Amino acid sequence: ALAVIAHARGRLDALINNAGVLAAGPLEELPEGALRAVMEVNFFGAIDLTRTFLPLMRKNRDGVIVMVSSLSGLIGLPFDGAYAASKFALEGASESLRYELEPFGLKVALVEPGAYNTPLGDATRAASTTSSEYPQFKRLRAARAAQAPSGADPAEAARIIVDTITQHAPQLRVPCGAQALAATQQLRGLEGAARRDFALAAAGITADP
Repeated sequence: ALAVIAHARGRLDALINNAGVLAAGPLEELPEGALRAVMEVNFFGAIDLTRTFLPLMRKNRDGVIVMVSSLSGLIGLPFDGAYAASKFALEGASESLRYELEPFGLKVALVEPGAYNTPLGDATRAASTTSSEYPQFKRLRAARAAQAPSGADPAEAARIIVDTITQHAPQLRVPCGAQALAATQQLRGLEGAARRDFALAAAGITADP
């Protein structure tokens, strides 16, 4: 792909890293392969693709790299540890990359979506509830299995990504959608027990054991 773009266009103005997978479950019980797969796709995949195209983008000293992160890159929810770890890693690496690339005229932006109705759930691997020692996880999985698909129209997220690319100087972190904007504002003032309560509520579980 790099050779084709370089030959046909001689430049790349925007790169969007949007691939993602989930692995739900207690970190203790997640199969190692599932945990590593999440990191490979969500973190290493985005970084490897970026590193591949950076020489072409640096040559033109212009362009935007969009990393599609998540609210899970801002707070770790129960039984979401693998996904949160991958997004926390992506957030940190992207911030470092933004400062490294500034002298070359390149911009890096983290788009942080809330819940959207996408096939991401179809790519979910989960720990077994049959043998799980975590009652909350069993209840959560049963409740989610009974729910109809939900979330905002992903076309909204696409528009926000396009707007981010077309801005002359996009901000580092871009809350994506009303839910993300509200949650981001709320998280700024949460510490300790209040942050814990927010995480439990966002995961859809009760505070009891």
